[in-house]
Amino acid sequence: MFYFDNPNFRNFPALPLCTAPNFTPACYPVPVTPRNNFANDQSAKFVGSDSPQVASRISQFGGLSVWRVASGGRMGGVLGEDSVEVAPPSTNCVKNCQAQNRVRGKFPVLGFPFPVPDASRLTPRLP
Repeated sequence: MFYFDNPNFRNFPALPLCTAPNFTPACYPVPVTPRNNFANDQSAKFVGSDSPQVASRISQFGGLSVWRVASGGRMGGVLGEDSVEVAPPSTNCVKNCQAQNRVRGKFPVLGFPFPVPDASRLTPRLP
């Protein structure tokens, strides 16, 4: 497994932004920002991303991601097409949180290149 800068989130199709309830495949409901994902060289279906809530990334490279998680925060992971979907980040909730940010397939899926080009892989790669 390795982390990479997903080029599909840097060179996305030029679609307009739209607002609720007008989400369609012809527009992006939220701004598209650069995204780091993780993948491997064995499966074109294996892709994921870190899912922080009230956490700050300290560093990320190769096969390692280091985060500072605030009291009440959490770290999780998102796998599959949800990790390569244009969607808003989670909210900063630390108490009595609800699963109200579910997107239920409303956002465009940009995917990722397979195999991931060497130029997109984060380095250095530690054993």
